[in-house]
Amino acid sequence: MWRSLCNYLTHLAEREPRGWYPLLCVYYLTYACNFRCPYCSDGNGKPYFELPEETMPGYRVLDLLRTARRSTDYLVITGGEPLLHPDFAFVLDHLPSIRFDGVILTTNGWDLTPHLTAVNASVRYLVFSLDTLDPIKAQRWYGHGPNVLKRILQNIEAATRLPGRKYEIILSSVATPTNIEDLADVYRFSREVCRDGDVLDI
Repeated sequence: MWRSLCNYLTHLAEREPRGWYPLLCVYYLTYACNFRCPYCSDGNGKPYFELPEETMPGYRVLDLLRTARRSTDYLVITGGEPLLHPDFAFVLDHLPSIRFDGVILTTNGWDLTPHLTAVNASVRYLVFSLDTLDPIKAQRWYGHGPNVLKRILQNIEAATRLPGRKYEIILSSVATPTNIEDLADVYRFSREVCRDGDVLDI
């Protein structure tokens, strides 16, 4: 935390970017994604699932994160869908040894449940993307058949009920003209399944 505070104060005082250091590190573990959310792209309009699926092996990812740790206290692991990286479990298991003050993991939640124990040991904030509670809309957006929403909600509830959980849960929604009417239901769901300290982010 102190390193990030010093970096922030340095940014205020130093006008030349040469003296700046990151407040946090955002690492795209992979661009691969098993969902087809219509709003998700690389910033130039190309969906993540159409981008090359080149990834670094887990040991090289850890080397890179150790380098980042020298300049920042916080790490965001995202994608794509980070769980699709072939060495995701390996990276997750070794993250505590790098000793970030806080690790944030974003996921669509589809394959999360087998990793929850490791997540609990490595992650401070677990962020689920959840844009609707409409099963038909979820099937159309995510591209995984009629039970996709049911599985995601079950995995979110499993994450909330993990015995001894230390991570906080954030439900993150992207508001678009197509799903804006659904977000009140997402909020109500978040209040039903999440504990004090968990967050809905839109």
